[in-house]
Amino acid sequence: MNLRLISLADVKTLLESNNLKVVTDGRTIITPAAKDFIYENDMEIILNNSERPIEKCIQSDNSKRIDNDKILSALKSILNIDFTESDFNRLKDAQSSFQIVRTSTRSDYEVFDTGVSGNKVYYKEILSSKESPNIAAGFLKIIDSTFPWHLSYDEIDFIMEGDVTIKINGKEYTAYTGDIIYIPKGSDVIWSAKEYTKLLYITYPANWSDLL
Repeated sequence: MNLRLISLADVKTLLESNNLKVVTDGRTIITPAAKDFIYENDMEIILNNSERPIEKCIQSDNSKRIDNDKILSALKSILNIDFTESDFNRLKDAQSSFQIVRTSTRSDYEVFDTGVSGNKVYYKEILSSKESPNIAAGFLKIIDSTFPWHLSYDEIDFIMEGDVTIKINGKEYTAYTGDIIYIPKGSDVIWSAKEYTKLLYITYPANWSDLL
């Protein structure tokens, strides 16, 4: 079976031509970066030869509907996994705060307010002060945006996709995929990404958002 790949570049081209529909079928693979871009720009994934979004096509078949509540309840009791609609799936140790976060189980992001109109910056917190009393972690996506930021906390960033330029003390530094950034507390920086950048951030203390 011949597979067709839809990349980030492909969906960007569609958006530039004002086409908000991505046509797919059972032989199509959409890359994770492309899926994120589709979600963030309110585009739709359409089944081949259908005018309905793929989500609606799937939901329309209720003939074999499964009771999800019963499945989740059984998994909770067997695996001690904490499932909530607004959270990642988490595998937790009952006697400590140890946990494994299944980050692939959530794809929705919140808008990150940079204070700059027109910016496309989004975040999804993985560990907050609720789960971790000392450090927080999450994902940040920057799409063709530039903004200043003051850090009242220590931060470490791991660049997962793309590259990002940070200006600090009058000098610019560019980090690429696989690089790690450390920004000390009290820094004033300017973040800039020309295209698509995704990073994992870790902050100390965990309540970084309360210190803004």
